[in-house]
Amino acid sequence: MTDPRQFVARLVALRLSRNLPQRTIAARMGVCRSAISRFETDPARDPHLSTVLRYAEALGVVVGVVVVHTKNTEQQVKSEQSRPMEEQQ
Repeated sequence: MTDPRQFVARLVALRLSRNLPQRTIAARMGVCRSAISRFETDPARDPHLSTVLRYAEALGVVVGVVVVHTKNTEQQVKSEQSRPMEEQQ
């Protein structure tokens, strides 16, 4: 998933499935409800990772972030695993 809006849509779906209103998430994040509304619905916004993580925390979930090279990923991972830790940094 490369579109951040798809990721936000999944978080919003989770919020709705838990019957949590925007005002509850806003209170947990320490922002106004309108900020949550903009975060959830404004298609022009590209949310900061820190905001996504705070929103997820307010939902009571953890977001995992994995960074991989899109070319030869499996080969690169195997190569990294076989090298001593000092060389991997």
